[in-house]
Amino acid sequence: MKKENKHASQTSADLAALLEYSRFTKRTLTKPSSEVFDLFTDKYYMETVYDDILKKTKKSIDKSQHKYIDFEKVRMDIMCMHTQVIMISYM
Repeated sequence: MKKENKHASQTSADLAALLEYSRFTKRTLTKPSSEVFDLFTDKYYMETVYDDILKKTKKSIDKSQHKYIDFEKVRMDIMCMHTQVIMISYM
């Protein structure tokens, strides 16, 4: 049962982070395209965005589930997805 709970909690955290990332993207895409590109490729700005997404994800998940979640993995997943977005934009 604990393994299922851990997996469900991790999936829930990943989905919550994805939702926060999509909200960030939606807000950012309302800006001029040159500014969007500069923001998306600014390493320091994106580090603060990742931290903000992680904070919001932690708030949206029940505290009793935090022990089952690898939040560093959630952060890495968002970073990887963002890198893929940048790669696609260069194509």
